[in-house]
Amino acid sequence: MVYWGNMDLVKNEAIITGINGFVASHLARYLKSKGYFVTGLGRDGGPNENVAPYVDSYLKCDLLDKDAVNALPLQNAVAILHLAGFALVSESFKKPDLYKEGNAEITDNLLSAALAQNFRGRALIVSTGAVYESLQDMPLKETARVGGIAPYPIGKIRAEEVARQYIDKGLSIIIARPFNHIGPEQDEGFLLPDLYTQLIQAKKADEKTMSVGNLKTRRDYTDVRDIVSAYELLISAPRLRYDTYNVCSGNSYSGEDILAEIKKVVAAHDIEAIIDPERVRPTDAMEIIGDSSRLRQEFNWKPLIPLSQTVQDFVTWKLSKQS
Repeated sequence: MVYWGNMDLVKNEAIITGINGFVASHLARYLKSKGYFVTGLGRDGGPNENVAPYVDSYLKCDLLDKDAVNALPLQNAVAILHLAGFALVSESFKKPDLYKEGNAEITDNLLSAALAQNFRGRALIVSTGAVYESLQDMPLKETARVGGIAPYPIGKIRAEEVARQYIDKGLSIIIARPFNHIGPEQDEGFLLPDLYTQLIQAKKADEKTMSVGNLKTRRDYTDVRDIVSAYELLISAPRLRYDTYNVCSGNSYSGEDILAEIKKVVAAHDIEAIIDPERVRPTDAMEIIGDSSRLRQEFNWKPLIPLSQTVQDFVTWKLSKQS
């Protein structure tokens, strides 16, 4: 385990696992603005450039290594925000066993260590809206059916089951089920950055078409900065009515909608999207929408950043990385 930072007499410490991920950089920034001492936990040698300005201390640890996890100093934190995990859906089909078992295993290792250390803060376990079966009435409430045959949702469902076992053992644990989230600092492998990259490449090559999958499917997208504000509410609330909360906008957008917004920002209206049958997944549901009534009613939370602003900020960030 590699450690740096001053942790003497730490107050209001929040530990974020998966600190070098897309969501974690936004979460660390937001928690710092709220006065938290942020400890990042990851497998790399240190925090990356996106998150480093907002991390007060860093712990290097592979959460699959139970002994290493047991050695982590967890007991004094007011919150553990568990973002680490295996999250690339496309990759999950190449490594199904890792995705089915790995997310549950790292959750078990982390919560087992917290319990052994008499952790008295609140742990937020980040699951996914993908745990819901898609063929049911929309919007999806927390009481909707969960299930799936793909490795990614199976693994997340198992991680939730692990979390509930530790709730029964006395830990304060909240499960968050975020639906699709997008924004600045998101890497390729997800819709917004992938469409942006394809569009820019076509524009630079003076091509009039770009090859895409089915952009007519609609999903519930929320700006990542609105997502992390919900996470902070869930760890700081004196009491909570439920153990599981959807985090979503309640609105659906198609891939065509997102592509249209990117075209506006980069002035590439003349490039036509052509469907490549090889990229179409016939089993995809045409529309998935979440219901975040629990968050809205209990905390008066609602997404504040419109899709147009999200796309504009993403493109601005991409351009800043190229300069």
